[in-house]
Amino acid sequence: MASATSPTQPISVSLPRELVARLRQQAGPRGVSAYVQRAVDVQLRREALQEWLDEVAAQDGPITEEELADARRRRDDAWREAGFL
Repeated sequence: MASATSPTQPISVSLPRELVARLRQQAGPRGVSAYVQRAVDVQLRREALQEWLDEVAAQDGPITEEELADARRRRDDAWREAGFL
């Protein structure tokens, strides 16, 4: 994510009124700009991860259900150890 001290550039975005109202309510004291910045950063990271996963799948084949179950177990174990679960 871009740091708080990174130069910013104002942009204009058009959104449906209902979405703007929900956005302002959810953003709260953080402000809409900070909320949108975080949301865009998260989405860009998700898309980059998906591109990487697609490349790996093209090279090595798709992830099997067994591999996926193992990864979920390891994630859950790590989260438990960290106190998140």
